[in-house]
Amino acid sequence: RDAGPIPGYWTNMLIYKAGGKVSFSENTGLSAAYSYLGADEKTVGLNPAMFSNDGKGRGHMLQGMLTHKFNKNFDGFLQLEYFMPRSFYNDNAKNALFFRWQLMYRI
Repeated sequence: RDAGPIPGYWTNMLIYKAGGKVSFSENTGLSAAYSYLGADEKTVGLNPAMFSNDGKGRGHMLQGMLTHKFNKNFDGFLQLEYFMPRSFYNDNAKNALFFRWQLMYRI
């Protein structure tokens, strides 16, 4: 079977997601989500250093984003994501953390 053009291909993907939002004020909000990522098919013959070639469970993802609007022209956010790989990947696969912040000024 074709694995796709790159090792981290997205064509063999199932995502089940649940999330919610809460507003602390008119200008500040928090959104959070949980996603279970799976695969339609097991990988076949792909690099065993990355893939198990045996499982369909890609992993679990936790996501959170805190947003704030300082005024009509200036806002920002903090974004945090945490991924816990499962049987789709090699046993040596480690959990991953992603953090991003942004400040934006609109003219």
